[in-house]
Amino acid sequence: MKEVLESAREHFPQVAAAMAARDARRGDLLAAQGAFDAQATQSTRQRLSGFWDGKTFESSVTKPLENFGGKVYGGYRISEGEFPIYEDIMFTNSFGELKAGVSLSLLRDREIDARRVKRMNSAIDIRAADLDLLATRLAVQEAAMRAFYSWQAAGRQMDIYRTLLALAKDRDQALSRRVAQGDAPEILRVENRQILIRREILMAEADQRFRDASTMLSLYLRDDARQPVRVGAERLGAALPEPQIFHAEALLSEALQRLDERPELRLIDARLETGMNELMLAQNILKPRLDVDFEVSRDFGDGSITREGTDVILGLKLVIPLQTRLGEGQRARARAEIARMRHERQMQADQLEVELRMIATAISTSSRLVELAEAELAQARLMEKAERTRFENGESDFFLLNIREERVADAEVRAIDARLRYAVAEADLFAATLALAALGLKDFDLQGRG
Repeated sequence: MKEVLESAREHFPQVAAAMAARDARRGDLLAAQGAFDAQATQSTRQRLSGFWDGKTFESSVTKPLENFGGKVYGGYRISEGEFPIYEDIMFTNSFGELKAGVSLSLLRDREIDARRVKRMNSAIDIRAADLDLLATRLAVQEAAMRAFYSWQAAGRQMDIYRTLLALAKDRDQALSRRVAQGDAPEILRVENRQILIRREILMAEADQRFRDASTMLSLYLRDDARQPVRVGAERLGAALPEPQIFHAEALLSEALQRLDERPELRLIDARLETGMNELMLAQNILKPRLDVDFEVSRDFGDGSITREGTDVILGLKLVIPLQTRLGEGQRARARAEIARMRHERQMQADQLEVELRMIATAISTSSRLVELAEAELAQARLMEKAERTRFENGESDFFLLNIREERVADAEVRAIDARLRYAVAEADLFAATLALAALGLKDFDLQGRG
């Protein structure tokens, strides 16, 4: 089991795909953070012909601010030559002009804007990808346990039918000798061969089930190249797990208290956060825009007296939307999406609660079925032993002995089916209650990281 769980954890393609998706979300976050990257700009302008020969060179750096929807900037500009009067703004003194400034939003974009929402949602997407990875790991490990137990049960049942078939073959050889010696009628050998054929059919069906189970197990048991590995009966190993004592009501109560930890609900919670961010952005669009600009500049060197001294400029810009259909439409959509996701969360929580109740019932029922199957098997073995004693004493016949043998085999098969049913319920329990260690995920926390 340990080998299968480790292989599924490390090499199952679906897990690798979920990890790649998480890495992609990290790339999205990095790209969203790029909206706040500083930017350097250089430009030059020069006339190639005409009366005027003025040329300029300008270099600036702009850094968006993470708050107030603003930016800070600074730059240097210098000009040479002559410009027409309508381009007088291009002139600088001989050593050029330095300037610095800041722009801030006082209403719209003050608390939230599209850049910040994208960055916030990208961070939420990483959390969602972590949770999706955790959900994938839980599902894969649970399925791996189911596949392992099914393979193990199929192998045990195949051994039962192989033993039953071997008894019929040994008996056929003994009967053939007795018939040849005249000690037994031919009809006994015919009857035993009919039983032999029936047991060969049972063996063939059991062998097919084992091969199918081995093929299914190979989905989860993989080599380092992630290629499936098929294993045979020689790897069967230990028996199916013994039923543990679970108090269904206590188990159910504890699981329901931890329901909010389930990745399915936390994924919806993450999407709800995204929806709330979109609603804040829509409400932001409905606000007027009031921006303030503060800039300081100074020219250096020789030049016009009008460019001497330090210029301090304060600017205000007010934009009032006369129609607000864009913001109202986005707000209505965001509210509807939030309502939809809340209903979806309620439905998911209800489904998970039903799942937990069914698992608790399955644990309790399957444990009882194991006890009953073992009791039936014990009785069948007693009857088979008694019948064999009567046969050896000449008080019974092959027909009754074969019936007792097959009833023992049937009881053994049902006992294995009962244990398999319990083992599957236990695997479901481990996944539903986030028993990471039992699923081979002890190195991974509840955020799905690892």
